[in-house]
This record gives sequence, structure tokens and C-alpha cells, in this order.
Amino acid sequence: MTGGWIADMNKTHMFNPKWTPHAKFHDAMSISAASLAGVSGL
Repeated sequence: MTGGWIADMNKTHMFNPKWTPHAKFHDAMSISAASLAGVSGL
């Protein structure tokens, strides 16, 4: 549930200026989906 936040919310993923907005959108969607699945599982 928190793995996406830990793994992706850093300077190499979401805050990487070399990533396009579209790539950041997909990263945010995967973080959101994993978080919602974890909450749903609880």
C-alpha cells in the first residue's frame, strides 16, 4: 500500500525533470492504483 510512495516519490521518478508529463502521469496512476488496492484489501 505504501510501496509505490516509497519507491516512486523521489528525485529519480516523479521529481525527475527528464521525465515527460505523460510518464509522470502514468507513474502517478500506478501509485494511486496500488494505494487504492491496498486500502481496499484492508
